[in-house]
Amino acid sequence: MIKPIRFNPQDLLTQPLIDSHALAIQELQAIVGGQIPDHRDVEQAMVYVKNDTGSDLTKGEIVGLGDPIYSDPTGDEAMFLHGELAFTGETPSETGGHEGKFAVLDQAIGKGNVGVACIQGVVRVKVIFATGTEKWADITDGSTATLTAAATGSARILWREGTGAGTVWCACLIGCGTRNYVFPVNLAVTSETAGDTGDATTKCGYKYGVTDSISGASLGTAVDPIAGVHKWVRPTVGYMIAATFGYAHRNSTGVLVVGWINEVADQEACD
Repeated sequence: MIKPIRFNPQDLLTQPLIDSHALAIQELQAIVGGQIPDHRDVEQAMVYVKNDTGSDLTKGEIVGLGDPIYSDPTGDEAMFLHGELAFTGETPSETGGHEGKFAVLDQAIGKGNVGVACIQGVVRVKVIFATGTEKWADITDGSTATLTAAATGSARILWREGTGAGTVWCACLIGCGTRNYVFPVNLAVTSETAGDTGDATTKCGYKYGVTDSISGASLGTAVDPIAGVHKWVRPTVGYMIAATFGYAHRNSTGVLVVGWINEVADQEACD
């Protein structure tokens, strides 16, 4: 029989954690001049995670969510459905599919240990800003320490410390699921030769370097906007003026999709 791992939530809370929480509530009550609800009365989606990153982690760090800690849930459906469910917590990575699939630790968790993490709700987390104007964020590839701000992502930045570029503390609403929103991109031709421009008998073959218009982050190099998942359509022949701007989105698997660009056919007045 496949037995789920069971946890007692009280075993995961130490007295210092409880005391610091009570002190924080008292301080906030003093600031607002009245009673406030315990944060455990404010809705927030929490799960158990097992720290499989290979390092000790502190509160506010980020883990990518892996598989549940069950070897085969089909072995005993009742046990799978009613036992406490925990996920493996991995070092966030784009190749691991962790964009929009991560948790922020609600407490320090030693390597190999189990603790509590938030998958949806308002959390305090460090975020890397390229320009300071970004409004969304998602995982930083290969890092548990921060999220990275961008024009789109699964975390909405509600407040940030200071201004401008840099790594700062933020209040973020995670689990928003906004990665598929359309966002502006800048384009720079990476293949502008006589054969790429197109002419009376050949089709244009421009490829572009694509950057986030807001954050300046690179999103792709030598991107062909008419190939693969991309949606741009070109005339079959004709000289084209290269694009400098466009709109893109991420598909359900997080892949960049270029939808529209300001590439136009070069036209001359007839004699």
